[in-house]
Amino acid sequence: MDYTTYKESLKDKAQEQLGENVSVYYTEIVKNNVKKEVLALQTKGENITPMIHVDSLLKEYGYTGNIEESIEAVLEIYEERTNALAGLKGFKWEEAKPYVRILLIRLEGNEEYLKDRPYKKVLDLAMIFAVLLNEKEVEVAVHVSWAQTGAWGIDAEELYRTAMDNLRKEEFAITDMASLLSLFPAEMAAELEMGIDVYIFSTKNRIRGARAMLRADMLKTFADEKGCNLFMLPSSVHEVLLICDEKGICAAELKEIVMSVNGDPDVIAAEEVLSDSVYYYDREKEEIRIAGENV
Repeated sequence: MDYTTYKESLKDKAQEQLGENVSVYYTEIVKNNVKKEVLALQTKGENITPMIHVDSLLKEYGYTGNIEESIEAVLEIYEERTNALAGLKGFKWEEAKPYVRILLIRLEGNEEYLKDRPYKKVLDLAMIFAVLLNEKEVEVAVHVSWAQTGAWGIDAEELYRTAMDNLRKEEFAITDMASLLSLFPAEMAAELEMGIDVYIFSTKNRIRGARAMLRADMLKTFADEKGCNLFMLPSSVHEVLLICDEKGICAAELKEIVMSVNGDPDVIAAEEVLSDSVYYYDREKEEIRIAGENV
């Protein structure tokens, strides 16, 4: 079955299963700088639409050749997302507050996506906000839109303050990369074995944990312990890598490594790329900037 036939069959079968109360159609979204075709499942009377990435379903279909498994996956995802969104819709602001989190995405290329939601600019990144109803499953992270803040009766500043308060309460970890190299793609591990110490900075579960770079208090403590300023490499949306500024390390060479890894789809999926920049933590000024910029 070719791609076009698969898509149409998937849509028609999903529509049949979900019934006339749900409109099933294809559309394109831009998320984290990547345009993706998704299967949208719009329930009548609802302003939040679960969207399913077609390429992931097609990949599984390629292994099995069984489109019924694709349909079953669509129905399961629809049910999970519907339950999660229904839970969020029923939350009052005071109930939702403990679950509000910050996520970082690339600013450039996401302008259209950012129109519908509150965000703050952080260097060349955008800080967006999500409600994590189950932090072990990124699929149930619901990005906060202007419509949701209106329903809660709050403004962007209150959302930001709440997310920052929660950020300070979250558990983050800085781990010596030498003990975790086996978890990284071989190409990335080889690039980073430069005879220097590299540390991974992320959330405990290492899911969408690049927001760790906003924990200036932990960066300060770590930098003071090491007695150095820090380079931060955004290896993905899930974590950043920390390297002490010593032994003649060059920001331009680190940037080349980051760009090389980001440009290889066999190493990192395009939607998981955070930035081509290298960031720098100055422990004396207690500030983060893009490495190589004039200060």
